[in-house]
Amino acid sequence: MPNDELTLFDLLEMCWAKKGVIIATTLVGLVAASAFTMLSPARWQAKATLVMPMPETTPINSPLAMFVGQGATGTIDVLAGLAKSHRSLSEVAAKTNSDPFELDRIIRTEVDAAAGQLILTAEDTDKSKATSYLKESIASLDKLAKEVGLSVASRTRSEVGASLSNRRAELKSAEEKLSAYLSNALTAPDPANPGTSAEYRKAYSEAAINLERIERQLAANRALAGQMANNAELSTGIPELQNLREQLITKETELANARIHFSESSREVTTLVKQVEVLKDTVRKEVTKRMQAVNEGVDARAAELESSKLVLTWQVGALKRLADAAPKEAAEAARLNREVQTLGSVVNELRMQYEKARIDADVDKVRWSVLEEPFIVEPAVNKRFARAGAFGGGLGFLIACLGVFVANGRRERRSISG
Repeated sequence: MPNDELTLFDLLEMCWAKKGVIIATTLVGLVAASAFTMLSPARWQAKATLVMPMPETTPINSPLAMFVGQGATGTIDVLAGLAKSHRSLSEVAAKTNSDPFELDRIIRTEVDAAAGQLILTAEDTDKSKATSYLKESIASLDKLAKEVGLSVASRTRSEVGASLSNRRAELKSAEEKLSAYLSNALTAPDPANPGTSAEYRKAYSEAAINLERIERQLAANRALAGQMANNAELSTGIPELQNLREQLITKETELANARIHFSESSREVTTLVKQVEVLKDTVRKEVTKRMQAVNEGVDARAAELESSKLVLTWQVGALKRLADAAPKEAAEAARLNREVQTLGSVVNELRMQYEKARIDADVDKVRWSVLEEPFIVEPAVNKRFARAGAFGGGLGFLIACLGVFVANGRRERRSISG
């Protein structure tokens, strides 16, 4: 039984038998391709190369990269994306009187990540137009890269600055509130030491004990004197004593506050002690004079005790008021002080963030440059005769071989049917 399968030798034999036809067809394809290349309008390709420093010399966390995201090849990919963005293409189209959608096809980008280069190409039948596309694309890319890169830092600076301004106003208000509270407080509380309220309670207790002791001594003195007329009690409502009372209470309050916050030997305390002693001596003299006005033979000891009782009564009243107010005022002062400290820490942190954002906004970290200005590649992309001839001749050769195989197959089918 004969083998009907065609071998490679059979195919080569067919082609050799029709070598004239194949050569002629190949020459026709070569000539046609060359003629088409020669007669068609030249299409010129413009080319430009942008270069960006490698990550060793350029911070990788640039504002531009952070804005659009870090690709696998770094910020050079970002530039390629910006070059093909609608905004960039629209700006180029407006400058060159072109269609932005057509420019999307005309302008091409190629990223060489290893070399840190971005290659831009554009084709047109007009050399000047091809180069102008790239020139305007580079100009738009430069503008857009700076705007996008700096706008991130600028927005950060603006937002942090606004927050810093608001926090500063809150801090100032809190400081003024704390200052006003400390100025109006009875006990002059120390926010750093809220435990001083116990000192006021201690001073009040000591004054109350002294008053009780004076009252017992005064009662004993009266009992010893047999309640003689010359030991009559001091009358109340004397205007002079009321004035002295107000002065003495004020000075006693100031002295009690000073002893809490200053040492006993400090100038503040010693000055107030002298002033209080002068007022006490004045009170004693006034009490003695008033009691003698009732009876000239008044007991000097009774007058002394009466004046001491009067002074201690005033002192106890003033200290009780301070002891009652001290815990509340100390707690409130501590709360206001904590608010001031918290706001102060927030302001300091925002201040550091603001300074960093301001530096980022002032410095363009996306630094790239034009390695090769737009130039025309020679020859024209559609005037490369060797490539066109090889394509035309190869196409003619394939068509001729295919025709030989088809014709031979038809002959064999006819011979079999006949």
